This record gives sequence, C-alpha cells and structure tokens, in this order.
Amino acid sequence: MKNTIKSIQDNDINAWNGFMMLGITVALAVGLFIAAPAELAIPALVVITLLMAPGFFILNPNEGKAFTFFGKLAGIWREPGFYWCNIFYSGTKVNTKLVNFDTNTLKVNDLAGNPVEVTAIVVYHITGIAKSVFAVEDLDEFVANQSEAALRTLVSKYPYSSADTDNPDDKKPSLLTSKAEVSEELEKELKERLDDAGVVVDEAHLNHLAYAPEIASEMLKVQQAEAVIMARKKLVEGAVLIVEQTIKDLEAKQIKLLPDDKARLATNLLTVMASDKSATPVVPLNE
Repeated sequence: MKNTIKSIQDNDINAWNGFMMLGITVALAVGLFIAAPAELAIPALVVITLLMAPGFFILNPNEGKAFTFFGKLAGIWREPGFYWCNIFYSGTKVNTKLVNFDTNTLKVNDLAGNPVEVTAIVVYHITGIAKSVFAVEDLDEFVANQSEAALRTLVSKYPYSSADTDNPDDKKPSLLTSKAEVSEELEKELKERLDDAGVVVDEAHLNHLAYAPEIASEMLKVQQAEAVIMARKKLVEGAVLIVEQTIKDLEAKQIKLLPDDKARLATNLLTVMASDKSATPVVPLNE
C-alpha cells in the first residue's frame, strides 16, 4: 500500500497557452465556415467547438489540477493562467492555499494518568496535488482524523505539569511548561502521518489545555498547595539569610551572644518572618 501511494508523483502534463489555442480554434472554425458548403458550415462549427472546448481550463493562484486519462494518472498542472490540454483528460481542481483548523476537544490521559481536555491548531497546505486526490478518499476528513490521533499520542507522552511527576524538581518537559518542545513534537508526528497525502504541516500547537472537569477542582487544590509550599520555602530561605546576617552584624558590634542567645534569637526571627500571621509580642510582667 505504501509503495503504491509513493508511486503517485506530480509529473506535469503537456499544456498549451489557452489564448493561442483559442485563436487557432477560431481561425480553424472561420476557415471551415468559409470553405465548407453552406449546409455543412454550421455543423462544422459545432463539431470544432465540441472538440476543442473540453480542453480549455483556468487555474487561479494557489490552485492545482490533477488529470487522468481514461482512469490512468496523466499528471498535474499548477501554474495559474488560461491553458488548453488533451480533450480526453479529466481534471480535478485542488486548493493549495494555507488551511487553518482547530481540532475537536479531546479527553486524553496524560503520562501521569490524569484525564485532560486538549485541542490543537493545525496549519497546513497541499504540495502533492496528485496524492491529495488519489491517495486519500476525503483529504479534509483524513487530516482532521490524523491530527486528533497525533494529538492523543502526544498527550500520552507528557505529564500535564512537572508537578505531576514523582520528582517535580527534575524539571522534566510537560504539556503546560514546555510549549515549544510539545509543538515541535506535534508537528513531527503530523508530518509523518500526512506525508502520504501530499500535505505539508506549516504549524501545529496546543490551543486549549485543562484538566478534565471531574478532577479539575481537586487538581486546583493540589496546585494551590504546591504554590503555598514553594512560597514557604522561599520565605524560610530568606529568613535564614536574614538571621545569619543579623547575628554577624551583632557580633561585628562587639555584642557577645551565647549559643543559647543565638538559638533564641534565630527562633524568634524565623517565627516572625516565616509565620503567615502577625507576631504577637509577649511582655513579661514584673512580679
């Protein structure tokens, strides 16, 4: 099957300038009209018109046409303009403009097993005119189905976010954070799938990405908890630096601190700076 499809090539047909052939047709018709007997003049004009007219065709910019000759591929033509070809050729016009479409919303399990909803935008154009006509039944449907299949394969290779992996600190690629890498992988997957249809993928990237509704609220709680942990970590790191600098400054001013004093000072400063509530001073009462 693959070899049969690969044998379909875009070989140009023999086509002539349409205006030149139109002039020849008119000249031939006028000559026959003058030379033929009166009773045969009109039938001769009709015959000339019926013979020559099927060969004329027009191509607009970013269009192509694939031709068959009694069921056999004759070739293609992609130059815009007015042309004439073999009258026994049967042609199918193909749009080679850029096509942009958004896939249907898919629900797929990511690498961590979490169900996510995802869509992708795919931009493509046709370069293999003959393949687009004869290698697939319905090109638009084929591209849409293969795009969704490629998207499912892609999502299953990555976690939604790096936090969904066993060790979030590894900074492994994820659907949420590694957009460039994910888009490149999607384009590569699509090119392999659509090459046999004469399609070139110009761009492909995720357009919508979210947890499935049934787990969205729970995953939001997880993300919020992770954000709180990260914020606490930053606060503690900053507080430790401040405590160290405070002790150094006190010692630089010849203020002697016993180990117990340093421990108590560090504890109080860390409590004040790392707490999520305002500190309440305790004033000892004189007895």
